[in-house]
Amino acid sequence: MKVVSLDKALKLWGLGLVAVVVMYFGGKFSDSIGANETASMTLKWTAVAVAVGCMIPWLWFIGWSISLTDEYFRHVAVVGTAAAFIVNALVHVGYNTMQAARMVSWSSHLLELPVGMIVWVACVSVAAIYYRLRL
Repeated sequence: MKVVSLDKALKLWGLGLVAVVVMYFGGKFSDSIGANETASMTLKWTAVAVAVGCMIPWLWFIGWSISLTDEYFRHVAVVGTAAAFIVNALVHVGYNTMQAARMVSWSSHLLELPVGMIVWVACVSVAAIYYRLRL
């Protein structure tokens, strides 16, 4: 793993903190607007734009984190991300099938961000363990 200067590490840590705060409050803001039935269509589209836009700092943080690693960790991150894409699709198909079979209520929703983040972290961790044990 490459050594990162204290300046870059603090900037990355700050960006990670900002990304989490923006996602949290941006999500609360967009949910409050989107849940309001009397809101205009323009305001609802604004809520959608805020929900999508608040993901940008998080994606920037992930990209910057990966760019600071060496080739081995980049490979692990790419393999873990590819596996997470497949697992996330399987989770959504399984959840939709559970709703169709009335095992889960139609009014319940699968939270996209927490599920995606948990699946990604789990898949990258499994990829890291796999490559560590394989070598």
